Amino acid sequence: MSKIKYDLPCNLAQTLNLIGEKWTMLILFNILEGLRTYRELESKLVNIPTNLLANRLKELISNGFITQELYHEKPLRYHYVPTDKTKELENLFYALIIWGEKHLDDNCCYFKILSKNGNKVSFSLIDDTTKELITIDELNLTQNK
Repeated sequence: MSKIKYDLPCNLAQTLNLIGEKWTMLILFNILEGLRTYRELESKLVNIPTNLLANRLKELISNGFITQELYHEKPLRYHYVPTDKTKELENLFYALIIWGEKHLDDNCCYFKILSKNGNKVSFSLIDDTTKELITIDELNLTQNK
């Protein structure tokens, strides 16, 4: 059975085609957080089917989100390294964690993000050119035609 993909010319839809499947974001986040081997990922991601983990890792390699590096020759053992493409998702992960902390029951929140001073944080947008903080109201969402 082939995967159902969004057939929309939309960067949100196409991004979800790459990272929106179950377990994918959790795998990427854990690799960013330093888990590098299949065994580490399998033990952290409780209840992930082994064939699903293997398939997701292959897809993430083929889509350029991670690379695979040999660390042991006999038997062959690899570890996974995030690429710049994945490192650029880090703010997205933090934004989702911050949103969850605000909107979900405290008992389900595994992570809490605080500033180095111990204060709660919020997610902000910055103008790439001026480096000024901007609000959602100041965004201009345009379509490529």
